[in-house]
Amino acid sequence: MAGRRLIVRSVRLGMILLAVAAVMLLFRHVSRPREGQYDEDEKHIDFVEGFNSRPRRPANDKMKEAVMSPAKTAVVPKVVHFVWLEEKPFKFHHLLALKAAFRHIRPETIWFHTNIQDMGKHGDSDSEMYWKEAKLIPNFKVVPWENPKYRSTMDYKNKSYLRLAVMLEMLRDHGGIYLDMDVICLKSFENLRHYEFVIGREDYGLSTSVVMARPRAPFLEKWYEWAHDKANDGFEPEDALFDAAMEYPELLHIEESGFRRRDHWKGPEDYGNLFNGDIDHSDNYAVKLYYGMVEKEYNAEEIKSLRSSFGAIARLSYYASPNLGKTNWHPPKNSKNVVPNIIQYVWFTPHEFKFHHFLGAKSTVHIQKADRILFHTDAEPVGYWWDEFKRIAGPLLEIVYCAQPNDVFGHGVGNIPHKSDISRMQILLEYGGIYLDSDTIITKKLDPLFVYPYSMGMEIVGLNNGIILSAPNSTFLNYYYNSYRFFDDAQWNWNSVMEPYRLAAEHPDQIHIETTGLSRPHWTDWWDMRRIWRHEGKLDWSHVYAIHWIYSYHGTEHNPEEIRCFDDNFGEVARLIYYGSPELMCEPNILKFDQ
Repeated sequence: MAGRRLIVRSVRLGMILLAVAAVMLLFRHVSRPREGQYDEDEKHIDFVEGFNSRPRRPANDKMKEAVMSPAKTAVVPKVVHFVWLEEKPFKFHHLLALKAAFRHIRPETIWFHTNIQDMGKHGDSDSEMYWKEAKLIPNFKVVPWENPKYRSTMDYKNKSYLRLAVMLEMLRDHGGIYLDMDVICLKSFENLRHYEFVIGREDYGLSTSVVMARPRAPFLEKWYEWAHDKANDGFEPEDALFDAAMEYPELLHIEESGFRRRDHWKGPEDYGNLFNGDIDHSDNYAVKLYYGMVEKEYNAEEIKSLRSSFGAIARLSYYASPNLGKTNWHPPKNSKNVVPNIIQYVWFTPHEFKFHHFLGAKSTVHIQKADRILFHTDAEPVGYWWDEFKRIAGPLLEIVYCAQPNDVFGHGVGNIPHKSDISRMQILLEYGGIYLDSDTIITKKLDPLFVYPYSMGMEIVGLNNGIILSAPNSTFLNYYYNSYRFFDDAQWNWNSVMEPYRLAAEHPDQIHIETTGLSRPHWTDWWDMRRIWRHEGKLDWSHVYAIHWIYSYHGTEHNPEEIRCFDDNFGEVARLIYYGSPELMCEPNILKFDQ
């Protein structure tokens, strides 16, 4: 009888303990806010409520004992993963996240996992423009997402839960670096790639905003197995993360501060610090913006003068320099001219010399009155207008054979415009003078700029290398040329346009920058170059030394008869060069433009 009572009591005690455990587990799950409450695109109030309910780091935090040793070689693939699973506008800060990831991580591929068919349709014209720009990022690849391998219908009810589930699957199968869409990278992750699994610390525990892993990393496997255990249906993948890290600290590397905000961020009351104050993040690998709390969406123009940590971070991501907006561009003038009055052209591959090329070349004779015109080419141009220019230039014109460069500092060069970028610098280092793209027209003499050892003009983003004035072997040009030690042929204008702007911020005493005088009469966005072919877009160009037409944006070739009647900036400049006066010569013929 006594034995039977003991058994009954033991069974009752076991049932009580199980009930208590179940209540504690349920309380733990309910009391912890879902990630969706502070997803970067949730409403402000949801973010605040979610953040305030986050648990704090426990006193007996065994993760401080994490001692994973780095491997001798990198084990995390150089692949970046972003996940987008909702029909919503693609905003400027999303573009910043993508650009920053490419700029600092230099991934072999950026995988944009999404179940949205047409990203450009879910927002206004700005969103469409930002998405188009994102797709131009080198190595950017949209990866259509379909039903994953998950175990419960809950995956489809909570978008943050689903995002984490997709992230787990992608990292497990492919490895790489996962980033939230409001995480901005600030420097290379290269040394972190030597750890099998990396995650960042937050005050409440661990943050999944940045996760790095090699495929099938042991810690990733344990996390994945827990998340896919049928017994754990109803629990988020993050629920197991903290416990697993406490139990297996030797299987992961925890970045204590490399991914955290440095403004003593504790909650919603501190969100404005990053956007209003000046906080040093120079030691960070990345920073999460928590953009869901920001009511204003900035744009590329506004960040130029934004005086805050976010402004500097955004400029670094978009313009390649946190110091955009410096005003002391002007180096001391020399007492005499240091730039020779020599025109330098670079022309690769045999193709026709057209009327707009002729106008630019003629301006070097009749407006600039150059001492010499050096035409560096591997194939002399052909056509009527080339013969006409040779007749006008006479002995001023010198044809100089120039082979196309196939490499620079050991990096292969296959893109013809990039070959030209490299050759023009090499030529200016040797001779000095005025380099002009073939679609550039001089409108008034450049002589006032000859006192500066190096001059370029502003572009919408960066500096315009279609017009360069340089003394032979100038200091800034050496900085510029040597930056090609990090050349990447896959990037369209990084080395040629963005890098000189960054260098100008570092060496403002070695370069003179013309705001509008060496590019176009005025510039406000990427499409303003089209305005100069429209009557309603006419601008005052009396202050301009030269105009880089970027003729591919227009495309249509004209002739001397047509330009007589064009009532636009192109017509005015073309008449000045060809006929000697910008005035209309007949009834206006206003070009019709396909927007």
